[in-house]
Amino acid sequence: MPGQEKYNKIVHGIIVGALESGCSRQGASGIARITSRTLYNWLERGRNGEGMYVDLLHDVEAAEAKVEEEMVQCVKIAAKRGEWRASQFWLERRRKKEWDPKHEHVPDNRPTVVNIAVTGPSTVAVDSEDAEE
Repeated sequence: MPGQEKYNKIVHGIIVGALESGCSRQGASGIARITSRTLYNWLERGRNGEGMYVDLLHDVEAAEAKVEEEMVQCVKIAAKRGEWRASQFWLERRRKKEWDPKHEHVPDNRPTVVNIAVTGPSTVAVDSEDAEE
């Protein structure tokens, strides 16, 4: 099979070690001198229950979970020290729907309140977040 000859315990260790250091899967692939497509193929083979690739899949997922936990702890420590950007970082990524400024907020079907003030015979001032300019 193509790619099987590249897979061995050394490559496995390089990939897992890179992921534990915080690298992306693409970065780990580059460090292991394989293409990211090859890594994704191996992981898919692991999901399909193919022998040695199952261990790779489990170790990759464990490494990613480990580094995620470490980074969450760093953000929490910084936030507890009063570094508001750490809190903002966490909220925008973990609670996207509510906190990410780029996230498209879906209307919640509540009516929009519009305050209209008549200031003269033909002038109307509209105050609403949903008002078009």
